[in-house]
Amino acid sequence: MSSMIPIPASGTCMRTVVYGFATCVRLHGPVHIPSQTIGVRSSPSNEQLCARRGVKLATRAATAYEVAFTSEQPYYVLPDKRSMLQKITVVKTWQFAGDHDMKEVAGATALILDASGSIHSLFREDTVITGSYWDACSLLPPLIPDGPIGILGLGAGTVARTMHHFWPGVKMEGWDLDGSIYPVAREHMGLQQLEDSGALVCHTGDALADDAVVQGGFAGIVVDLFAEGQILPALCEVDVWKQLAQRLRPGGRIIANISDSSAVAHAIAEVFPGAQGHLPLNEATRNCIALTGPAVGEEVWQSFPKQLAHCTTGWTRLRDMNWD
Repeated sequence: MSSMIPIPASGTCMRTVVYGFATCVRLHGPVHIPSQTIGVRSSPSNEQLCARRGVKLATRAATAYEVAFTSEQPYYVLPDKRSMLQKITVVKTWQFAGDHDMKEVAGATALILDASGSIHSLFREDTVITGSYWDACSLLPPLIPDGPIGILGLGAGTVARTMHHFWPGVKMEGWDLDGSIYPVAREHMGLQQLEDSGALVCHTGDALADDAVVQGGFAGIVVDLFAEGQILPALCEVDVWKQLAQRLRPGGRIIANISDSSAVAHAIAEVFPGAQGHLPLNEATRNCIALTGPAVGEEVWQSFPKQLAHCTTGWTRLRDMNWD
């Protein structure tokens, strides 16, 4: 087990560098968390990441933030790991009361990838509810026919864990470009239990590649694809959504974290004219959600577990959403 960075005794302070650990909730579809920025430096190049994903990402200056940790701080950072693609950081927080910059992740373990400060996954031992977009992305099982669900952008398995909790019979196949995430998630974020239950199979590879499929098609697909804090540019292309539609079996649906991208929303609506949209679940996030297929009736939404009620109201036609 990895050793944890100790919290100094009261009145003392130490400093460490957490790449991108500053910035409010948006992720794998990033969740960014405000913190004090003491120093900034350039991040490593992401050329290899771009090449592996097969899409051209805009070059942009990412940052590293030096954060002061004291006995009053509500979090600590496990030693970083670095894969061939990115830096992997796990941050653990504990419960605290009152209004705090980090209240959205109180009592959680957060997976932070690359230098953007993006939280790609969130884990709490005592609940599967995150209060953020992962909850909405977990709504698929009652809305689709029988069959496997593909999770494109699995991360540490936050969405998979919520689906399995409420609908334990669901079978899921998850893809992430960086397989180095999985050992970290197994140790710190409950992924091992999901795999051991037989509910989830983890794949390493490009989620948009032709081989990210299952025989007979998916009953549903979750799309949550980000890199360097930005939604993948490929998701702005109509042809990509046409290809994803072909991976569905009849009656299947796609639910996607589209951030605040009107371009992605328009591409989805072009392929799925009846798609629905949902604004961010709380004011700290910028994660809008798109759901393909026919509009879901009120009686269906009311049948969902009450713990997910915050995700079942407020849906509107994706084409009608205001992106200003």
